[in-house]
Amino acid sequence: MTSDRTLPKVLWIAAGTALAIGLLLTIRTLIDLPDFVARHGKRVQDLRAVMAMEEARRAQEEAIRCWTRIEAAAPPLSDVLGRQCPDVVTNVVNLEAVPSLAGWLVRRSAVTVAGARYDRIAELERAGAASRPPWVLAECVLEASDRPGVAARLELVFETAERVTK
Repeated sequence: MTSDRTLPKVLWIAAGTALAIGLLLTIRTLIDLPDFVARHGKRVQDLRAVMAMEEARRAQEEAIRCWTRIEAAAPPLSDVLGRQCPDVVTNVVNLEAVPSLAGWLVRRSAVTVAGARYDRIAELERAGAASRPPWVLAECVLEASDRPGVAARLELVFETAERVTK
């Protein structure tokens, strides 16, 4: 008869022990939850950064493929602007070339235009972009004037890529 009473007692003790262990593990999990959420958030952030870097790498490779297909070097920016925008008086200064990816240079030219309308920026940008290989507008500084719609001075910096070795 004592064995009939011992089994339910043992089962109640086992159930109570399992409940206590379950509660302790639940409390421990709830205590660790903020750290886990923070680690997970950091991992998601890192993954997004890696994905952005991969996308930038793909875009860079595609740009290199496109630029590699163009055999000729970019014509001087002064020639391009003189041909495309003959009515705009520009002062073009070639800046020092900057090394880029292996085998490539970034050529830069500064263009200064005095007393021009603001819409001339778009015209000059389109003229540079129409060149093959293109000149890309990289920087733009505007100096306002008293006249509406007219800049006292436009300073534009254009860039193009050029292969160092073939």
